[in-house]
Amino acid sequence: MTSMGAAVSTVLSLLVAGTAWAQALVQQPDGTVAQYPVRPVRIILGNAAGGTVDFVARTLAEELTHRLRQNLLIENRPGAGGSIASEYAAKAAADGYTLYLGGLDSIVYSFRATGRKPLDPVKDFTPVGEVSKNEFLMVVHRGLPVSSVQELVQLARARPKSILFASSGNGTTPHILAERFAAAAGIAMLHVPYKHGSIPDLLAGRVHLVFAPATPMREPIATGTLRVLATLSPHRNANAPDRPTLMESGFPGFWHIGLLHLYAPAATPRSIVLRLNREVREVLQASTFRSRLIPTGDAPGTSMSVEEAISVLQGRRAWMDKGFEVAMSAASTQQGVR
Repeated sequence: MTSMGAAVSTVLSLLVAGTAWAQALVQQPDGTVAQYPVRPVRIILGNAAGGTVDFVARTLAEELTHRLRQNLLIENRPGAGGSIASEYAAKAAADGYTLYLGGLDSIVYSFRATGRKPLDPVKDFTPVGEVSKNEFLMVVHRGLPVSSVQELVQLARARPKSILFASSGNGTTPHILAERFAAAAGIAMLHVPYKHGSIPDLLAGRVHLVFAPATPMREPIATGTLRVLATLSPHRNANAPDRPTLMESGFPGFWHIGLLHLYAPAATPRSIVLRLNREVREVLQASTFRSRLIPTGDAPGTSMSVEEAISVLQGRRAWMDKGFEVAMSAASTQQGVR
């Protein structure tokens, strides 16, 4: 063999050995990834950029990027009440490189609202952990001549179906909450589901009412364009003590806090899920994460194990199931999608 041939042979041998070493480093006998993550990780969202979920996701991604020493990228796939994104994430490769952040409405109820078989949050996904809690508000446009929940009820009774309430789609949390409220109050309102966000029409007064996370409502509330009738939290917010709870306003037992969970596809190796769970729990306890969320009206989720997250989701689903049935039985209130 010539010296050149020997050199080429040596290089090839080194390349083959290097490839085998790399494969051995990454792939373990049980299919887990020893050095996870070795490339960027995507977090899929069913929400457009700039909203509450997007803000929480990007804040979480920044924290996890530092801890995992790998980029976490946000991929927005809005539409169909979040079901497009959740279905995409559930079917992604179960290797830890595609995750999903969202609420139960985007996994279960947006599917049921259109007659499709829903996903299961603990069978089609593996819950990694609770990420954030969000205060929900009952908000009206300033042009609606009411300043309390009871005044709204009186107006709705005097003028049935004159009040238009907005949501981000059939089966979404704002839809379920509004229909449950209407049923509890004995009033009839008209539902206007939106494909691409209701806030512009709400600010313009083309729709009158929304049950929504506090975060995107802060500025128009501060300027007086929107008026808060009640918080759906079980207790008054210490930062806004003048806002009554819905329970105080004549609806005992009616409260709701938005929860966002991080999920991995169902067959993701347990070692990866546990690694992610550990990192998320540390993020929740970090002062940087808390300090960024709290001023917006969000709060870090409860630090919990995977098993505890599953239990929380099962209890949450039982409550949401009841609300969904009420919402769907009021289908006659629906108007055209905008």
